[in-house]
Amino acid sequence: MTIDLSRLTVLGTISARENAALEQARATLDVDLSASKEVRRQLLAEQRRDGLASERGSIRRRIEQLRAKQSEIDKRIEEQEASIELLQERATAAHRLRKTCEAWAAQHVQNGGAQ
Repeated sequence: MTIDLSRLTVLGTISARENAALEQARATLDVDLSASKEVRRQLLAEQRRDGLASERGSIRRRIEQLRAKQSEIDKRIEEQEASIELLQERATAAHRLRKTCEAWAAQHVQNGGAQ
């Protein structure tokens, strides 16, 4: 049996692409986690103001807007975490496939069977 060794380069490229997608998803998640933290901080500040202010209507509207924004961010975070889990599985599978093929090719090159 023969194997085209240039295919190992393709597997390496696929593996690198999967890892890059995983890192990009993690970076996006970090941005949303930071945004969530900031919205929570703003929400707490507005809630404190609500207890002290005479213009409660506008503050309460702002609180509801912040809660809606927090809900949207939480949903994105949940989706990104699921995406990261899938991307991690794909990156791991691509890495294992590349390593397995490299090991197989190395063994068969020694035996004269791979090209």
